[in-house]
Amino acid sequence: MKNMEEHFSEIAETYNEIRTTDQEPIDYIRDFCFQNNHRIALDIGCGPGRYSLLLLKAIPQLHLTCVDQSSIMIAQTERLLRNAKLDRFKTFVADAGELPLDSNSVDLVFTFNAIHHFIMPAFLREARRVLKANGAILIYTRLQTQNETSI
Repeated sequence: MKNMEEHFSEIAETYNEIRTTDQEPIDYIRDFCFQNNHRIALDIGCGPGRYSLLLLKAIPQLHLTCVDQSSIMIAQTERLLRNAKLDRFKTFVADAGELPLDSNSVDLVFTFNAIHHFIMPAFLREARRVLKANGAILIYTRLQTQNETSI
């Protein structure tokens, strides 16, 4: 059985084409950011950056840190965002339970379709640590049956 790094290394280049990207969570987060004046966010488990791209396009004031434990997925994210002429982002290769950010440094933490890869107590501890007062954690995930129709 392949480890996760090997698996994502093999699919990184085609991942955005084989997965469905849902617009509803982007619209929700855009509205949430405007209502709460949130500008600094963290996308944990960003994969190849498909949701990061939509967020940066939808929220012009957003500054986004993209984190994934796969260096190949991070390379795909960087390529995707640079090709879109976006510069309001930075990337890190890191585990969701050991984030390379200062405490109280972000307004929002979100993850899209990656929560099943995290060690939940470590993820929640780190998300809470990096969040500013009145920050929020937003988790979006698809059901297994939804994924079966998009792969």
